[in-house]
Amino acid sequence: MVFMNFRRLGETGIECSVVGLGTGRLASAAIGLSRSNAQKLIGVAEDCGINLIDTADSYAQGECEQIIGTALQGKRDRFILITKAGFSITVLGGGLRLMKPLAKRLLKHFRGGKNLASNIRSNVSRQNFAPDAIHKSIDASLQRLRTDYLDVFLLHSPPADVLLDEKLFELLRRLKQEGKIRHFGVSSPEVSVLKCALGLPGLAVIQTPVNPVQTATHPFFSRFEKAKIGIIANQIFLSGKLLDAGSFAADEDKEIYRKKGRLSSYAAERGLSLNRMLIQYALSRPGIASVLTGTTNPAHLKHNVSDALSPVVVDQSGFPE
Repeated sequence: MVFMNFRRLGETGIECSVVGLGTGRLASAAIGLSRSNAQKLIGVAEDCGINLIDTADSYAQGECEQIIGTALQGKRDRFILITKAGFSITVLGGGLRLMKPLAKRLLKHFRGGKNLASNIRSNVSRQNFAPDAIHKSIDASLQRLRTDYLDVFLLHSPPADVLLDEKLFELLRRLKQEGKIRHFGVSSPEVSVLKCALGLPGLAVIQTPVNPVQTATHPFFSRFEKAKIGIIANQIFLSGKLLDAGSFAADEDKEIYRKKGRLSSYAAERGLSLNRMLIQYALSRPGIASVLTGTTNPAHLKHNVSDALSPVVVDQSGFPE
């Protein structure tokens, strides 16, 4: 039995596991699991002591939420459910959904299938943060998740000007009063968005990348902590780029490759795996309540939990960012 550590999520009163399960890949066309294996993975997460599950209505066009809703029947109250909205699927995307079972089989055997699937998603999805659209998205998520409330609802990568829409936040505050959402916030990697989020009445949670490469938003962490806004870390491995060898063709990727080399040396000098160091790096940032791990491999999930619960030995001073 794993004895998980828990942290308070800002001023929400929520005690969440320091590791959360991210489900962006759970049912993806390129690398997703079958429904039965996806539900087994959620069971492994529960056995590890994880009580926080993060998803979005756009993940596998709602299929992830359906899987989670089925898996949590009879034990909903043991988990902290976070979902996001703001992306809508175009008519073309709706048609592609019908072809998904075939696409999953083909892409898993196609080199570069992961990148191809990502390109397809970017071309068939559009953002829509109109209050009516968000309201419908939340109701649809509740139905797919088979629950009558969300612990946390996040706007999914909104432009900064969306945070100026008072009608949208009037809606979120009303849904909170009605009990459909317990808390609301924003998921974004953008400095301009986090800057706007600091001044929003009622906003309780931020989700943002936390790793030694994407550091532009890090100065905000102490400000969110002071404001008692909870922070959930995503992209702690930079979509795997800081761990996998892979191909680094683009100039941006070449710079990541160079930084990865410095990070690997730093970890080796301290007798740490790079995986453990990156998890500890994220958990050591001010105000971080939980780090998301988006693996679909049960062994990797257990490994990440073990690394998160290991004694902290990372010296933050002089860290090679």
